Amino acid sequence: MKIVFIIGSVSDSHIIKRAIAFKKKGFDVEVHGFHRGVNTVNNFGGLPLHLMGEMKDQNYLHRIKTEWREVRKVISFYPKDTLFYVWGFDLSLMCRLKDCKCIYEISDMVHSTFISPIRQIFKKIDRWMINKSLFTLITSEGFIEYLGYTFGGNEKFVLMPNKLSEVFIDQIRPQNDMTARKLRFGFVGYYRYPNTVLRLARVIGENYPNMEFHFWGIGPEKTLNDVKGMAGTYPNVYEHGPFKNPDDLKRVYSSFDIVACNYDAKGANERIAEPNKLYEAIFFNKPILVSDNTFLGKKVNRMGVGYVADTSSDENIKQFLNDLTVQDVIKKSEVESSIPSCDLVENYAEVWKKLNIDIL
Repeated sequence: MKIVFIIGSVSDSHIIKRAIAFKKKGFDVEVHGFHRGVNTVNNFGGLPLHLMGEMKDQNYLHRIKTEWREVRKVISFYPKDTLFYVWGFDLSLMCRLKDCKCIYEISDMVHSTFISPIRQIFKKIDRWMINKSLFTLITSEGFIEYLGYTFGGNEKFVLMPNKLSEVFIDQIRPQNDMTARKLRFGFVGYYRYPNTVLRLARVIGENYPNMEFHFWGIGPEKTLNDVKGMAGTYPNVYEHGPFKNPDDLKRVYSSFDIVACNYDAKGANERIAEPNKLYEAIFFNKPILVSDNTFLGKKVNRMGVGYVADTSSDENIKQFLNDLTVQDVIKKSEVESSIPSCDLVENYAEVWKKLNIDIL
């Protein structure tokens, strides 16, 4: 069976692992997507990749115009009965308007930041696209609640949290060795959130020589320069640059003890998302720091695998760091190690079932 991925960013590791999973299941996979002007070491493992152009930070209307032009070209190239896998609101809407047969994946809520009247309109459009799609993969139960659905028994949904790639299922999980070491924080991914993540790194650099902060990833030019500036100013702040996911994850997570996932919760999307960092942190037995008043925070508290705090001010960060102990980090790491790996790795059984494919 052929499936064509239409994606907004060819550098996104979440999309890459999804396409590779379909390839491993025997699908004839092709990928069409935009380059976001960010260089990474991630790739699609030899899958046919067709660039639709470069899409840097642009005016929203200009971006829509470009996407519409290029998506029409892609759709017209394939037979009418082709199955498309579409990532995100804008691209899915374009495929629906062309009456394509598609699987829709929701990994964030782009309209969650809009003013209320406009947001309600976009939510209705999203619900219409969900109803018209073959089915919809959704990466957070918080998104389901946001859209006004009740999860459970809805044949249009597959709840697929951002768990680790299937390659991790048989890997031995490393222990978090905390003996005679500084407490080390690490941020993994796209550099952003100056009011929380970068603030945490700066406070550690300025006030806590007995701690470290490690950055792994990439980011927009300004934020990248800010991160490199801190690494050049403070001897306990490090910027390691990009890494290959999943190949380098073990090396990345071995460089710190606590995962900094304290995203700025002012945005509605951050309040309802369930980032992949939760499952990576648990797999590598690294307690995770997340922001309060979030869906993720409630889950972390319920599971006992990390810390929930307001890190939007220097004072709050200092209070959190002053109360932090190695013994408590070890305790939370032990809780994580008791969670089976099969609960942390993606399982496509429900996807294959909906596509009437043998799951064995």
